[in-house]
Amino acid sequence: MALNAGSAGVSGLADAIYQALNSNFSGVDSNIDADRRTFCNVLATAIVTHIQANAVVATTVAVASVSGVVAGGASSGPGAGTGTGTVT
Repeated sequence: MALNAGSAGVSGLADAIYQALNSNFSGVDSNIDADRRTFCNVLATAIVTHIQANAVVATTVAVASVSGVVAGGASSGPGAGTGTGTVT
């Protein structure tokens, strides 16, 4: 699941936060329920935005075989490598 601000990732996180709040505070006062949901959405959006802006994902890849490679200056073939990316 992609963690895009405004996406299902945010609403899923907001729902999890909301459920955690409700399980730790007995009863839901209908007068504050909408505020609690707004708080959860704002908090989840801030978390996802922070992760997207700051997280770097490192990975290791293994290449078992290569086909369709034209000979040239670079090496090709089986091997391993690393890469980095960002969270989207």
